[in-house]
Amino acid sequence: MRIGAHLRTPGGLRTAVETARDIGAEVVQLFISNPRARAGPRTDTAEAFGAVWREGRIGPLYAHAPYLVNVASPNPEFLTKSLDLCRSSVAACGAIPAAGFVVHAGAGGPGERAAAVERAAASKSRAAPSPTSATT
Repeated sequence: MRIGAHLRTPGGLRTAVETARDIGAEVVQLFISNPRARAGPRTDTAEAFGAVWREGRIGPLYAHAPYLVNVASPNPEFLTKSLDLCRSSVAACGAIPAAGFVVHAGAGGPGERAAAVERAAASKSRAAPSPTSATT
């Protein structure tokens, strides 16, 4: 078993390795972009951070979706924005490479729990890269 934490990186991703070492983490979860903004992570930044993370030899890294993601939303525009943000985050996870991507489903509208659960489940495959794009 590995012990770790969801790290705060107020100084940016570049502080993650040092922070993980300071607390003795063997695994880390963190935001790879601003958790309160719609702008997803940049792939070039993810690649650079990934090189630093691997060099630091801390252990697995899990990326957390920004708070604005709601893949259960009944609002089509909000759902589309959430999926777009997930897609850019998943692409950055591949560039790091991260061991996984954490997404909270969010919430649906009043009285539509089953439909919200269905939307959230369908979003998994819509946010992930297609098998053909992963191999090219």
